[in-house]
Amino acid sequence: MVASLHPHWHSTDTEEVSVPVHASKTHTEPVRRYAVRHPAAIVGVMLVLGLGMVFVRGVQELRGQAGGSPVIIRITPAGLEPQDVSLSPGQTITWRNEQDAPHILTSDALPVEGGILSTPHILPGTDFSARIAPDAEPGNFTYVSLTAENITGTVTIAAPAPTPLPSSIAAPVSAGPSRPIAAPVSAGPSRPIAPLASIPRNPYALEGTPIPPSPALSPQIPPLPPSSRGTPLPPLAASVRPFTQPQTGPRGMGAALIISMILVVGLCVRLTRKGHS
Repeated sequence: MVASLHPHWHSTDTEEVSVPVHASKTHTEPVRRYAVRHPAAIVGVMLVLGLGMVFVRGVQELRGQAGGSPVIIRITPAGLEPQDVSLSPGQTITWRNEQDAPHILTSDALPVEGGILSTPHILPGTDFSARIAPDAEPGNFTYVSLTAENITGTVTIAAPAPTPLPSSIAAPVSAGPSRPIAAPVSAGPSRPIAPLASIPRNPYALEGTPIPPSPALSPQIPPLPPSSRGTPLPPLAASVRPFTQPQTGPRGMGAALIISMILVVGLCVRLTRKGHS
């Protein structure tokens, strides 16, 4: 079957038609980088924790050196072991209850931190520690248990050791070998002194009445007017102050602190921007 076409039309079934082809665009997503947004805060926290640990450890070492090792007293069925102890001011004493009954230890004059010794209930199998006052006076102090008559002990507080004197004392300086004293120098034979009458006089020397001073060479200083004599100066007002106040402390500390803060803030901003990129 042949389709009828318009005389000016023609069939395109056998013609080749070019199809436009475009290259596809590929979209690559950027790789996300996960960075710490607050590096300065983390560094600051770590620095503070490190300084805190060093400070606490130093305080513990100083307390251990000042107070010495603690003394442990056992509360046994037979009594206190040891019953008498000797401590220094600032040293720690610990009571360990090995009996089946609780104990309350008290004293009339034993000085500890916070007052006079008066412990709470020391239950069986527990410990209680107290530190002798650093300013405690030396002497012997007795303590007892309020729940048992046979539990009594004595604490002797020794006097603090005196501060040793420095051993570096300057040695006396030796005078060195003695030297012989030189013999006195002789004045030689004495010479006779000529009489004054035989000494010739200067013929040009003036003798007689002295010449009075010339009034032109010694002018008289006029006295001050009476109104200016004895007039006191007016007192300074209380509100008068110096032009500049005296400066105390190291100069430039405020400027150095401001510059340091600006540098730290700039470093934090730079690290934050670098982490975002």
